[in-house]
Amino acid sequence: KGGYPGPYYRIMHVFASAQVGRSVLAMRMVNVLIAVILLGGASLALTPKLRPMAGIGITGTMVPLGAFIFASVNPSSWAVTGVVAATLGLVACLAGDTRGRRIGGATIAVAGSVLAAVARSDSGLFLGMVLFSLSVLYLDRLRRLWVWPVLAAILAAAIWALTHGAQASTTFEPPPHASTWGLFLHNLPDLASIPAGVFGLTWGLGWLDTPMPSLVSIPALLSVAGIVTVGLASMSARKAIALAAPVAGAFALPLVRLQLGGQAVGEWVQPRYVLSAVMVLVVLLLLHRGRDRAVKFTRRQAWAVVVMLSLANAVALSTNIRRYVTGADVWNGNLDADIEWWWPTPPGPTLTLLLGSITFSALLVGVWWHALRSRPVTADTSGADRMAVGATAADTTSTKDAAITAHTAEHVPALRESDHT
Repeated sequence: KGGYPGPYYRIMHVFASAQVGRSVLAMRMVNVLIAVILLGGASLALTPKLRPMAGIGITGTMVPLGAFIFASVNPSSWAVTGVVAATLGLVACLAGDTRGRRIGGATIAVAGSVLAAVARSDSGLFLGMVLFSLSVLYLDRLRRLWVWPVLAAILAAAIWALTHGAQASTTFEPPPHASTWGLFLHNLPDLASIPAGVFGLTWGLGWLDTPMPSLVSIPALLSVAGIVTVGLASMSARKAIALAAPVAGAFALPLVRLQLGGQAVGEWVQPRYVLSAVMVLVVLLLLHRGRDRAVKFTRRQAWAVVVMLSLANAVALSTNIRRYVTGADVWNGNLDADIEWWWPTPPGPTLTLLLGSITFSALLVGVWWHALRSRPVTADTSGADRMAVGATAADTTSTKDAAITAHTAEHVPALRESDHT
């Protein structure tokens, strides 16, 4: 009907048939495959020192909404995948240490931009956000002429998105009933709930019909809070300016849309609309102030995030499966009991839950193991090791002091006793 850019629907139409179940599965698998190829390719294009930024940034922000959207038949699947892939690809392009990495990153960045642009018109705003942030971070590297065609292609995709689809022409038009100062004061205190809804807090999955329990939102929020804290510890003026764009995308943009629509928080703008900005924000926070490596974590921090996100993902997956097996009104601990709807063939609900929980935990372990491989040895030194290091340092210092004293006594024999002391 023209509410969204058309290419997404024309491409997905290829997989549509009279068999609804098979059509949905095909679309979901295609969308997941696209996400794996683009995001995995972007990770490989990054240098080993930057790669943890991608793995930790994506997995740290995908429970529960990100995982739900990546595998969705909704256009938001391509929008989120494309914007995040464009971000990581452009970082690989600008910070690459080999020609192959730079070309691979540029290819992923352009492909991600096109993917996002043909899915949602508001992707143009988020692609503009990416261009601003990375231009600030790598301003000195924009002098390379070969970078400009990549930036131009991303900008063209952003402009195309903003000029296609009814959303582009109606999002920022004043409503018949103008927004009021009272509405602004009403929305402002609740505004943070929209980006927080990415982690299941106060917002449900689907069309907000699958509420997430606190055992999902609390561990997910604690995990991302820890990741963000470590990222904030490595801050520079350039990084702070670059982060202003995704912060505006996650907070200011929803407020503007609500004001122009004359609506309160919870009525129209959903967390999935700002998921791209939240993911980009966390990814860029993980960039060290030197721009060519990711920030460092300790083993204790890594295990805390792995455990909390594994728990949150398992509970979220169980809750979402329950919603479609029997409905959320059934409180039965056994997902295989009293099934009202499921596929006639295996795997069953419980096995699906186990497979999804175990594989996501394995993904987290792999991501964090890679991130810790280049961790400084002193980041998690035990007490005994620290004592040994201190003793060695003291011995070395004593030896140096003795040598300096002997040298001074040899060349300055007239030293006064007070000066010597």
